[in-house]
Amino acid sequence: MSKEEKFPFETIEFAGVTFKVINRHEAHEIIGNLTDFKDQKIYNVFEDTWRFPDYEENAIFLLAEADVEMDSFEMEFNTEEHPDIFILGFIFKGNLIVNKLISSFDTDNSPALIVLGKTTTLNINLFGNVHYLGGGLQCDTLAGEYNHGELFVKGEVSAWLIYSDDMQMHFEMFNNVQSVISANRPDVTICSRLSTADGETIMIESYFPSTHKLSDIVKDLYVEYSTDYDRETLISDYFEKVFKEGLSLIDHEKEDRYLYTNFRDQFVVMVQTLLDNEVTVKDGSLYVEDGISKYSFVKFSHEEERYCQIATTIINGFDIRIRALWNVESKEITLLLEYLDEEENTKYQWINNETAVGIEYYAVKHAIIEAFEILNKESLAVYDETEEYDEEDEDKLTLEDFLVQFGESEVPDDLLKLFEFQSEYGGESFSESFYFYTYDKTGIKTWSEDEEFYNSFIEFATANGSGSSYAYWLVDKDLNKCPIVVFGDEGGIHVVAENTKQFISLLTYDTEISVDHETVYFYRDDEEYEESENKEEFVNWVKETFGSDAVDTEEEAEKILHNAKEKFGKKLNAFLEKFDIETFEEQEYKPKEKVASDKYAFQKIEGEKIEFKDFNFKLAVIQILMYEKELLHPKFDLYEFVEIYDKREIDVEEEGYGFIPEVTEYFENLEIDRKFADEITEIIQDGGDDIYLELYRFWDGEDDVFNIKSADDFKNFKNIAKVELFYDEDDSLINELKKMGIETDYI
Repeated sequence: MSKEEKFPFETIEFAGVTFKVINRHEAHEIIGNLTDFKDQKIYNVFEDTWRFPDYEENAIFLLAEADVEMDSFEMEFNTEEHPDIFILGFIFKGNLIVNKLISSFDTDNSPALIVLGKTTTLNINLFGNVHYLGGGLQCDTLAGEYNHGELFVKGEVSAWLIYSDDMQMHFEMFNNVQSVISANRPDVTICSRLSTADGETIMIESYFPSTHKLSDIVKDLYVEYSTDYDRETLISDYFEKVFKEGLSLIDHEKEDRYLYTNFRDQFVVMVQTLLDNEVTVKDGSLYVEDGISKYSFVKFSHEEERYCQIATTIINGFDIRIRALWNVESKEITLLLEYLDEEENTKYQWINNETAVGIEYYAVKHAIIEAFEILNKESLAVYDETEEYDEEDEDKLTLEDFLVQFGESEVPDDLLKLFEFQSEYGGESFSESFYFYTYDKTGIKTWSEDEEFYNSFIEFATANGSGSSYAYWLVDKDLNKCPIVVFGDEGGIHVVAENTKQFISLLTYDTEISVDHETVYFYRDDEEYEESENKEEFVNWVKETFGSDAVDTEEEAEKILHNAKEKFGKKLNAFLEKFDIETFEEQEYKPKEKVASDKYAFQKIEGEKIEFKDFNFKLAVIQILMYEKELLHPKFDLYEFVEIYDKREIDVEEEGYGFIPEVTEYFENLEIDRKFADEITEIIQDGGDDIYLELYRFWDGEDDVFNIKSADDFKNFKNIAKVELFYDEDDSLINELKKMGIETDYI
């Protein structure tokens, strides 16, 4: 059961608007059936994740039932008047008009924005949750940023700039969009309505490549070049200087650039320049592969006509090919944007000449200009197609490169031995997610740009698959006496090992480290665990080299962490607090004293007990009688049950990913009086029903563990006229119920 049911107030003022306060159940009725472009439901408000955490007290949704107009709308989790609430999301049933700005709360986490009508604003900046705009969007700039963010927009979109910096955005329709820019990879998708060979209209959701550079459309004072990422970015304080002030990023005097007015002249120069390139003269063509993209310039003949082609292919699952062809005889230019199958054959395409109108052709022109710039850098001095090379050797980290980050510090012999082991067997091949890497100070500077801080650490290896890193904390000139810390990608800096040898012992556990603001730990599900390819060789090597046995249990790994924290934890926290970096003192765990209570003791009823053959049918009945009609008592609450239960400690956070035996036993033994049978007139199964989350706390709804399989129990409930069941590939039950005269379907 959700923690929030009733509140001492029915409405809340936020940004000058009066919102109705609703709980998860009421929110579920409004947004629970919203779907993406693959007909998958977007929201499950009962899930316990970063999106809708259930550990927050007084968690609510705010609802606006009519159209709303505001000056500025910056979402937050609470208000000055009500600091103790936790706003999970803002739901607008009508249209939303905001004169200046719509923005999320924090890049790491934010209330969700759900608008069922049209959204109109100057600038909109989103991240930190899954957001939904159901009636279209009109704005100057839509910016989406990392972390944890995703956006779905249904209806028409009108915008000068859609800018994604590592955030997925899904659109149904571009009505009047001038530019789409994905900072790293194609993170923007758009739906296309296509006709099949049978004449059927289908909707395909495809990635949409960038159409411009930022400097093509944004005012110059808001654009800077990042040497770290080798690309243009918005200035770091654009939100404060532009969005909050109600200004626009767009430079309308750059019309020639963002409309590609001179593309024909540019393309002619590009083709001739690449024809004269030393590599082309030698090999007849030019190829470059860079990350997820492949670039090429080729000459060919087709139907007795000669062509030159510049092309970009975006691979690694995006499967987009972009080409521009120059007909040598007719001087015609043909632009193509193609979507490919696994064999890189064209599935569907846009094709036209360079004067064609449409944002798809802006994407082609941008990609061709970018391809030209990359291809033109190549020469025989740095590129030779005939030269054979070992790609594995090219990517291998050399000791010389690795030592650079240590500066004048002498690298511990133990670490050098481990480096030699990696050089022989390969990174990530002997301990999950671990490999040596070269770091500059960029990542550490995101914590503090104080020179004393960032010069006190030397990063040297990856810690997990999400971006955490290991580093020496320089408490001594001798690195052999320095502890190893982990910088968490989601926050938190923690000591993990007293020295290099202890650190190497941790690696034998072959499990990536988990890090958050407050804690650091190792967790391994032995049922899911797959041993790294070279773990056995590594364990044997550690035994022979250091005389140490492998760490085989969480308890052994925890002991190393605990000893390191005991020795260096307080000192590290004091150091971090000098630079205003938040630290958390972990409290020693003390089990709660059990509350003496017989609330959940077995209770035999006085009347006739209903005998159930299908436990899942019984659960559906309990949902109605206990949680909806409140006829069965007590109303079961998992956390209360755990607090009272005194035969063993039950850890819901650990055990809630399956059925907890004692909870299942409670519901199996629960007796239901036959007098309640007439109360059941319909059964509508829903993944958000209380009963399922009380019985199986972190059930994701992806399996059929709660599917009703038998019609036998329906005979005891004569008033049931309608049933909606969880989907089942076997239709035998649904057919049997229809024969019984019950209106039946899947939810």
